[in-house]
Amino acid sequence: MKYIIGVDGGGTKTKFVLYDVMGIPLKTFQSGSCHLMQVSQNQARLTLYQGVQNLIKDLDISPQDLFISLGLAGYGNQVMKRELELVTASALSPYSYHLVSDAEIALYGALGGQDGIIVIAGTGSIAYAKVGQEILRAGGWGYFLGDEGSSYWIGQHLLELFSQQLDGRLEKTILHDYLWDKFQLNEPLDLIKYSNDHFVGHRSQVAQLAKDAAKLAKEGDPHMQDLFEKAGLELGRLVQALASHFPQGCPVSTVGGLWESKDILRQAFQTSLASKFQLQAPLQAPEYGAYLIAKDLI
Repeated sequence: MKYIIGVDGGGTKTKFVLYDVMGIPLKTFQSGSCHLMQVSQNQARLTLYQGVQNLIKDLDISPQDLFISLGLAGYGNQVMKRELELVTASALSPYSYHLVSDAEIALYGALGGQDGIIVIAGTGSIAYAKVGQEILRAGGWGYFLGDEGSSYWIGQHLLELFSQQLDGRLEKTILHDYLWDKFQLNEPLDLIKYSNDHFVGHRSQVAQLAKDAAKLAKEGDPHMQDLFEKAGLELGRLVQALASHFPQGCPVSTVGGLWESKDILRQAFQTSLASKFQLQAPLQAPEYGAYLIAKDLI
C-alpha cells in the first residue's frame, strides 16, 4: 500500500487528505456535507466519489496502491449505519476502505492514538473515550433527544429567549433589537413565519445562530453569557459520564467549531473537570486520525 486517503465527513463539510504511507500529506480537497441528515444518498455518494477522484486524478494510483479511511457523521446511528455502508460501497469501489464515525477519527487525531477523552462540540455534541482497544461514548443523541451544549442547542435556546423577550416574559436585552433587525420583523408574531421558513427542518441554520449568540455574549448580553456558561457545563457532563474509566485521570481534548474563541464556554467547561483531567489542544486533525486508524489496519 503506497497511499492512504483520510476522509472527515462532518455535518457541514467533507475533507479529503491524501497521505503517503509515512503520513505526509500530499493533496487536500474539501466539499459539502455527505451527512445523510443533510443530503440525499445520491448526493452523499457523489461527494465521496468526487472527493477521492479529485485527489488521485493526476496520479498513477492503482486500486492496490490506495486505502481509504473514512470517519462519517451519523455512522454511530444504527438506522443510518446501513445506509452509509451502502453509499460508501457504491462510491469507493474498487478501492479498499474502512468506515467509522467522524467522532472516532477525531478521537484518534486529537490524542495521537493514545488513551483519553475528546469532547466534540459543533452542530451536535458528543464525547468519545479510548481505553486500550475499546471505544466508549457519551452524548451524541441528536438534536431531538439531546446534543446539549452544541451549536444547535445554543441556537435553539437563543430563539426561545428571543420569543420570551418579544412577549414580555423576559426583560429585553440587546438580543431583542439585534434579532429583530437581523430577521427584519415587523411585529412579534412574524417570528413564527420566519422560523418556519428558515429554521424548521434546517438544523445547520439553527446551529449558525450560535455565532450570533457568541457575538452578543462578547458585547455583554447577560442571557447569552449565561447560555454559553450552561453549554460549557453541559459539555463537562459528557466527560463526567466517562470519568469512571480513568481512575488516574487522562488528557481531555476539545474538537469542533463551537470551541473557537468562546472563552465563557471553555472556562465553564474547564471548571467542571476534576483536577486529574488535563485539558490539552488536539495533537492532529480528524483526517490524520483516519490515517492513524488505517495504519493499524494495513
